[in-house]
Amino acid sequence: MKLIVGLGNPGKEYEMTRHNLGFLVIDRLARDTGESRKQRKFNALLNRGKIGNKQVILMKPLTYMNLSGAAVKKASDYFHLPLHDLMVIHDDLDLAFGRFKIKIGGGDAGHKGIRSLIDHLGDDEFVRVRIGIGRPEKGGDVVDYVLDPLNESEQSELPEILNSACLLIQTLIRSGVDAAMNTFHKKKSLDVRR
Repeated sequence: MKLIVGLGNPGKEYEMTRHNLGFLVIDRLARDTGESRKQRKFNALLNRGKIGNKQVILMKPLTYMNLSGAAVKKASDYFHLPLHDLMVIHDDLDLAFGRFKIKIGGGDAGHKGIRSLIDHLGDDEFVRVRIGIGRPEKGGDVVDYVLDPLNESEQSELPEILNSACLLIQTLIRSGVDAAMNTFHKKKSLDVRR
């Protein structure tokens, strides 16, 4: 079993913001797996599904981004999942909009949601799928930027980004990190690194 967590903020006002790309990917994965058994548990929305022959739990913490670790810790303890069975999808300011990187372990790079996970889990050795949102224009406020809705250009790219993210995650689940890197590292829209 794998726990796939998308980071974001609950509420209509945050739904289409840059900071909610993790939630948007989880919603798309839930649709693609054909499962519709949503439940509320661990202060999160959960949906069970299957990718290949692996059972997956899709999770959207409802604790707000900066407190995501508490919900993820409860879920991983309940399902007795080791860290290598946890995958976290989140936005990343240091990547151009729509670019992807896979990372295992390492620091939080200033991402407060990742920092919360590391703090609560007591370790950083989990898989991260980082989705680029770019940075605000020079002098722009980072907090406002990540919480602003996607602009018209970004919204037009969103379907392709969600398709690519789901394909990447399915490859990770079915074939593992190395296979995903070998498959995607040459693709223009994906930048995959260990």
